[in-house]
Amino acid sequence: MEPAKRLMDRKTRFVAPTLLLIVSVLLIPFSAHAVLLQTESILANPASTENLWRYSYKSGYGGITSAYSYATSLSQYSDAALQGYVTALHTSNNYNYLNSGGIGDTRTVHVLSTYILSTVDQTVDLFQSGGDDGHSLFLDGGFIAGGGYNTQVPASINLVANTAYELEFVGYNYTGPWGWAFGFWDTAGSQWAGGIQTSANIFMDAEGDFTAVPEPTTILLLGTGLIGLAGTRRRHKK
Repeated sequence: MEPAKRLMDRKTRFVAPTLLLIVSVLLIPFSAHAVLLQTESILANPASTENLWRYSYKSGYGGITSAYSYATSLSQYSDAALQGYVTALHTSNNYNYLNSGGIGDTRTVHVLSTYILSTVDQTVDLFQSGGDDGHSLFLDGGFIAGGGYNTQVPASINLVANTAYELEFVGYNYTGPWGWAFGFWDTAGSQWAGGIQTSANIFMDAEGDFTAVPEPTTILLLGTGLIGLAGTRRRHKK
């Protein structure tokens, strides 16, 4: 065999497997990189779920077609997988907050869910910041309000005393880093009024365990009993 032909055969044997390897690598599907909440640590088994939110995550959701997509029904995030529990409370700025720590991903759904119970009949004003990207609030599975990127969304909810409600915040991220803020809103002052778990007359529990919350009649009886004891002590002193 001539030297030039032998050299060509060696090149052919080397190039063919190399091309095959390159093609094989290109055909390997790239798996989505999961970017979970980075604002705080996610608790797997907290001692108590009081003042906590369940945090669930879903990746690769085709229903997010732009930065203005947001959830409007339960079916759009019902299969999000539970990751653990978080407080989602940004105390320095007095609202509920979650973000990716500047890390980007695409078409991901982030759900914070909890149960709330008010000790009084009241109407509360809630507010969602413009955030990246879509953001929605649900009460007992019903859509309250939502919007896409750079859309600020106010909402009001009526709470009946001693009735437990499931409250859910859903964030949709189209692409890039993500972050959302929501919480009570002081409409008159046009400012944040606190995270959901900061209210003096609203109890919150991620699993809806309100067994430790005293009923109004119990509080009344307890107060009457204390007044009675105080009166007894005064009579003994006389």
